[in-house]
Amino acid sequence: MFAVSVVAAITGVDHGVAYRGYKTKRGAASRLLKAGGVEAIATNALGEPKQRKMARRGDVVSFMSEQEVSLGICNGDKIAAVSDDGLVLLPMSQALKAWSV
Repeated sequence: MFAVSVVAAITGVDHGVAYRGYKTKRGAASRLLKAGGVEAIATNALGEPKQRKMARRGDVVSFMSEQEVSLGICNGDKIAAVSDDGLVLLPMSQALKAWSV
């Protein structure tokens, strides 16, 4: 929900309302699965993705996190994302897709 919260802070629109309220990781996974995954959620909220090399600061980007696709925020040449250990910065070369905010 990190990327959703950042988009809400930038735009004033909370695209994550339908995905909040789960109580367990299993509940969260179930909602993601029903929605088609995080990339489908991003596309539904922000429109068609663009090439990762076209990402600008503040844009949403997808990347592989362990065994799943996750969302983060472009911060120049890094992806800002949240892990169990807190905020992490990953190289933008790991981005798969990007969505304009």
